[in-house]
Amino acid sequence: MVYQQKNLLRRSLMQRIFGQQPSENAIIEVNNLLATQPIAMITKNQIAEIGNRYGIVLMEEFRLNMEEFYAVMLNNLIQDFKLELGNRKKLEYLQQILALDDDQVSFLTWEVGASVYEKCYIKAIADGRFSEEERTQLDRLEEQLQLPKKIITEISNRIRTNFVTQYFTKLIQTKRISPRDEEQWKMLCQNLNITPSSDARTMQLFNYGKLYWALENTPLPLLNPLISLQKSESCHLHIENVAWYEERAMRSKYGGTYSKLISSGPIYLTQKRLLHYGAEKAHTIKLEDVIRIQETNDGIIIYKLTGKNPTLKMPPHEKEMLRIILTRLSSLNY
Repeated sequence: MVYQQKNLLRRSLMQRIFGQQPSENAIIEVNNLLATQPIAMITKNQIAEIGNRYGIVLMEEFRLNMEEFYAVMLNNLIQDFKLELGNRKKLEYLQQILALDDDQVSFLTWEVGASVYEKCYIKAIADGRFSEEERTQLDRLEEQLQLPKKIITEISNRIRTNFVTQYFTKLIQTKRISPRDEEQWKMLCQNLNITPSSDARTMQLFNYGKLYWALENTPLPLLNPLISLQKSESCHLHIENVAWYEERAMRSKYGGTYSKLISSGPIYLTQKRLLHYGAEKAHTIKLEDVIRIQETNDGIIIYKLTGKNPTLKMPPHEKEMLRIILTRLSSLNY
């Protein structure tokens, strides 16, 4: 590296002394030549002559630039699906005049081709399936690019897996999964020939989404609780270890309130009442007295027509079930 830097400094000094142009201008001339003349009209001697004027061998001095010229044309032809015989000959001729060897061209074809093939593949499955036209186009592109089967398989597997994974992630994020949503996801996996695989937490969230949708859109579940219910009363929810809090006034000159834990125990929700069984005392809220509910980070505040408005604290999943069913039942005006 130090040797190369010294050579560059020496060359720059000599150019200033003898009024020579920087060698970088040589690559600019090659670029202009390729941009203004048909490839078939440019000769290898013309390219070599540009290098000679600057006292350099272009392929040695600007190897990456020469490869880039080839890669740009290759990319344009692939993007436009114009790799028929005539354009293949044009690429072969460009390789010759730029003095690129077969290994360089193979590498560029794989690099550029794999990138374009990946973009085309993503576009082909954008709607979650392959049409016959899309399959034919991809098959044609595979044939034109002549990419190794290993690269084609890796791209295909990765893109299809990512597509299914992203679809599944978005589905879970909605927190509501209908039977139709689940069926569409299964059809997507089938169409793309992907066997879905998720960790336990992800599948738990998926099942929660199915449950929440069912609680909002289908008849509520009927439970047989180990408590006494009124005649014609049905229990729809049972949650253990629910903490019952109430606001209390602070005994200080500054005033204010604080949240006091009153009791902890199970709750039962029927179409008429919410029952909470604490260790020392039971609480009952008639649904006809509920005027609104409000979610907090760790619970639900129940506002009533009269009396204190308790906060019920519980884990997120149980809180969501309570919110859904309580909202449904309180709006039915039993």
